[in-house]
Amino acid sequence: MNIRIFISIIFSLIIIFTSLYCGSNAQNNNDNGKKMNIEKPTNNETKKDNSDDSNLLNHPARDINNYDFPPKGDLLSKVKTPNEIIMDYFIKMDNKKGEYKSYTLTDKESDIVKQCFASLPKNINDVVSSRLLGIYFIENFLGSGFADFVNDKEGNMYNIMVLNPVLLKDTATKRLTYRESSCFIPENGYELTYNLGDDLALYFIFYHEIMHIYDYIKKVTPGEPMQDKKVYPEKFEFTKGIWTSFKTPTKEYDFPNRANLAFYGIDGGPKIKISDAINVYKDLEKSPFCSIYGAMTYMEDFAEYSAIYIYTKILKKNYKIEIKKDGKTIYSLENPLDKPKFTNRIEQIKNILSNSDN
Repeated sequence: MNIRIFISIIFSLIIIFTSLYCGSNAQNNNDNGKKMNIEKPTNNETKKDNSDDSNLLNHPARDINNYDFPPKGDLLSKVKTPNEIIMDYFIKMDNKKGEYKSYTLTDKESDIVKQCFASLPKNINDVVSSRLLGIYFIENFLGSGFADFVNDKEGNMYNIMVLNPVLLKDTATKRLTYRESSCFIPENGYELTYNLGDDLALYFIFYHEIMHIYDYIKKVTPGEPMQDKKVYPEKFEFTKGIWTSFKTPTKEYDFPNRANLAFYGIDGGPKIKISDAINVYKDLEKSPFCSIYGAMTYMEDFAEYSAIYIYTKILKKNYKIEIKKDGKTIYSLENPLDKPKFTNRIEQIKNILSNSDN
C-alpha cells in the first residue's frame, strides 16, 4: 500500500505551496475588499485539512524518539497495540477519524501470528528484525496492510508495519478476491475469484508487506520518490529495462488500462469495467509483472513477486484467478511466475529469499 503515502505527501506539498502563493497575494485581494477562499484539496484516497498536522512528513509518528529505539527482539516482540501517535498518523493519512480503532491480539491470535512469522525465510527475518520498530493491527484499516519508514537523526531508515485484523479471520482466497475485485467496476453476470486456498489471508499479506520493508532496507528498487529527488530505475537490477519511474514502466511493457489500476477505492478507483478485465489479464500475461497489483509501481512489483514466490514456490500453495460470466468460466490464470521471457526476475527473487548474503 506504499502508493498511498506517496499520494498523501504530494497533496500535503500542494497545500504548502498553495498557502505560500495565497499569502503573497492576500494583501492585494484584501485591498479590493475580497475575502480569500482557499479550497481544501481532496481526492478519493484521503482528505487533508490546512493544519500543520496535515503535513505527514512532520507528524510525530515519523520521529524516531517516539518508538522503542533501537529495535530489539524477534518479529513477534514487535507486535504492539498502536498508541495515540500511531493512530493519529494513520487516521490523518486516510481521513478516517472515528473509524480506525487500535486492536490488541488475543492469545489465540498471537499464536496464529507466531506461526505466520515462523514461515518467513530466515534471511529475510534476520534483515527486517533489526530495523522493524513495530507491527500494529488497526481495526477497519483501509486495505489489508501498509509498510512505512522512519529515519533516525543520522538518516538511517527504520520501519513500521500496519496490518488489518480481518486478515486473522478471512481466508487468503476471500481477502485477495476482495482486493482484486475492488479494481473493477461491477457488472451483472460477472464474477472474479482470486483462489489462494483456505489458509488465512495474514500469510500472503504479511509476506507482501515484509518484503516492502526488505526493499526499504536493501534497496532492491529505487524506493519512493520522496526519499530522493529523482529515482534511477535503470541502476537497479530488478527495475532495469522495465521501469522508467516510480509508476511508469517502459513503453515496451506498458499496456492499456495499466494506468487505471486502482484498488480498495484509493486513487479514484475502480476505473475499469469488469467486462474489460480479461483484456487486462491477457496484457498482464505478456508483461514482466506477476499481478495487476504489482503493475502499479516498481515497489509493488517487487513485493508481489516476492509474496507470490514464497506462497507458491516455497509453501507450494495454489494460485488461480478466474473470471466467470453467468456462472461459466471465461478466463483463468495460473502460475503467474512461469514466464520464460522473464526467468531472470524469478532468479533474482529466488536469490534474495535464499541467499544469506542478501
